[in-house]
Amino acid sequence: MDTLDLIETAKARFKLKSDRALDRALDLKGPAVYAYRAGKADPSDETICKLAKMADVDPAQVLLELKISHASEPARSIYKEIAKKIQLAGAASIFGLAVAFTSTPSNAAVNGEGTDHNTGSHDIHYAIMAFLRHLLPTLFTPQFRPT
Repeated sequence: MDTLDLIETAKARFKLKSDRALDRALDLKGPAVYAYRAGKADPSDETICKLAKMADVDPAQVLLELKISHASEPARSIYKEIAKKIQLAGAASIFGLAVAFTSTPSNAAVNGEGTDHNTGSHDIHYAIMAFLRHLLPTLFTPQFRPT
């Protein structure tokens, strides 16, 4: 989401009729929103965070997207790599929580009673652990290496 989309979404969500009304809502002095629209100024990170909250979007995601879009190389590649690692870490966290809350062996199976009907859940856990062992090292592999 770029700055203009963020401005429009915040205005619509709060039913603000003008950029000046958004200036007041953001506690900005002068025609700041107009300056952002005209490309004469860029909002501060603090203002971006306020706009994101008003627009009901994740401020961290918006800040990172804006850093990516405004950065030049090699910083742009580094910001993209940060975004990728955050996504992978989030996926791994969700996956890990899924593992933690999926089926566990019954007391009978733990005590050696009954049949091996839990073999399927063990297979799932082994597959998940193999996946995580493969995924986690990629989260921390440096992509930018000086030659």
